Amino acid sequence: MEERSLLIVERMVLEALGKRAQTAADLAFSLGLNEALVINILGELVARGLGRIENGGVVLEEGQLQDKLPKGKSLEREVRELFVSFVNYFFEQQSKGGNQGMLRLRKVSISDSDRRTLEAHMQNLDTFLRHLEDCSKECNVSEKRLFFWGHCPYGEVVRRSLKGV
Repeated sequence: MEERSLLIVERMVLEALGKRAQTAADLAFSLGLNEALVINILGELVARGLGRIENGGVVLEEGQLQDKLPKGKSLEREVRELFVSFVNYFFEQQSKGGNQGMLRLRKVSISDSDRRTLEAHMQNLDTFLRHLEDCSKECNVSEKRLFFWGHCPYGEVVRRSLKGV
């Protein structure tokens, strides 16, 4: 049987626990969540073997965060949930006149040479973001920014969307 996907909020709690042991109150404060919700999430994570109670807090084994996070189809569902939530957030903010995020989409024709140049820029962006990730290990998980990027053939995306119709 396939492993149940993590909810976005469960993954966020695991990421916070990956830094150090924390109580429900500490997590609620650092994640900006209701403490009762955090307690429920912690109970579920402990029951699933994704954390353990120690000295009044919940901990992950040192260096085990990546091993605890789902892969394959479970990860795919989490990414879909995260991306849909990101798009919903962006358009809600835009409709309110807010400026809390950025979303850009371009449909362009691209030569092989330009595609290689683009992929080099994307690799540079990935390297830069990994550097920022290393530097921001101590900040609150909820204060981090999300970045998505990539490219694929437009026609393939349209064909796949028609499969769902």
